[in-house]
Amino acid sequence: MDEHSDDELGIAFSALDYEIDAFLRDSAALRNGSRDHAWGNEILEAYLVHGRILASFLGATSPHRDDITPKDFGIDWTWPSTAEAKVVVEHVKAINKHLAHLSWERAAHRDGVWWDLTELPRFLIPIFRDFVDELESVHPNYAAILRARVEAG
Repeated sequence: MDEHSDDELGIAFSALDYEIDAFLRDSAALRNGSRDHAWGNEILEAYLVHGRILASFLGATSPHRDDITPKDFGIDWTWPSTAEAKVVVEHVKAINKHLAHLSWERAAHRDGVWWDLTELPRFLIPIFRDFVDELESVHPNYAAILRARVEAG
């Protein structure tokens, strides 16, 4: 882990705060429904992208060299090995196949979605809360902001 200045950590925190906020807002928008099919698809795609980013940040995928990770915030965080975490990993794989990449599998399933998109927050948010609990010991101000964001979302 490279050491980062307080300013750099502030920038990273702002990006993380944006991702959780956007994920929660898009999730709520999907629950409330949309009458406009095109707008509903855009919200769905944004929701999936933000969910994928959060899951990747937390360790559901191997990080790229320049990715922001929990370790950048000074905590020894590892992705859990629970059944719930495995569900999130499967969602990330599906998002990669069907949203982030033009794949043969995506092309073959143009008629609709065949996995439950609504369950992602149910499994991802508790893992994010665990991260926030760990963050509390090192960056209590950041943890308080993220905790309030999740509780409000």
